[in-house]
Amino acid sequence: MTPDGTPLRSVELADVVGDFERLASLVEETGERVGITAGGELVGVVLPAAELAELEHWAQRGSGAPLPVPDASLESVPGPEQQGPYTRYVHADGLRMTLTRDRVIVAEMRSARDLAWLEERARQGRQGYMDPKQSAAFAEFLASQPASAPPKDQPPAPGPHPEEIAVRQVADAWHRIGTWLRAHAPASYASLNPGASREDIAALEETLGVPVPAPLKALWSLHAGVRHVYGAGFLLDGWALMDLDRVVYHYRMKMDIQE
Repeated sequence: MTPDGTPLRSVELADVVGDFERLASLVEETGERVGITAGGELVGVVLPAAELAELEHWAQRGSGAPLPVPDASLESVPGPEQQGPYTRYVHADGLRMTLTRDRVIVAEMRSARDLAWLEERARQGRQGYMDPKQSAAFAEFLASQPASAPPKDQPPAPGPHPEEIAVRQVADAWHRIGTWLRAHAPASYASLNPGASREDIAALEETLGVPVPAPLKALWSLHAGVRHVYGAGFLLDGWALMDLDRVVYHYRMKMDIQE
């Protein structure tokens, strides 16, 4: 299965050895993984080079160390072999394989076990990550929240204010949701809009005539709804997070109905 849950295309290992040009072309044209089987059992996966680079980046971030290099198992590593525009390089462990075209890496083959290990480390590396722009926007939002004054004649209550807890719970939950979507439903992850600015949310409050609850502000500061992406189903039964423009549209529509 691929990270978004769709079945792998698969070819037998013997066919890869004899015709890797077709395999490289398939991966390059579709941008999808291809499973390598031996007797019907999945033994390896050929995946686009860009996808492997992303996995390795997050895996190193998750493990906090360089990725381990498999031990050499071949007494003599085969030289480069060319078919059509593609060149194949077999690695010393006898399992990994690199496919290039015009000296640019197109695809890589990894054993099914090694790829599963890599994906698990990558999942850990993605946990809680926000890009610098999102992190700055969210930090700005948190800093803008007013401090709660303690009741008169009473000492301040220990611990964070309930509203702050709710905001952080929303942020933590959506970090986990985003991590899962990125790994298992990339098309749905791609449909998430960037976070809204403080000015955008303030303009919405002015239009609605009511303040937006802090937890909802936290969500919109991370992702201001979703946009339609073909093949992406964001929530069950066709539900999706509305962007700010659609919130205004539905608000005005309901107000018109009431009038």
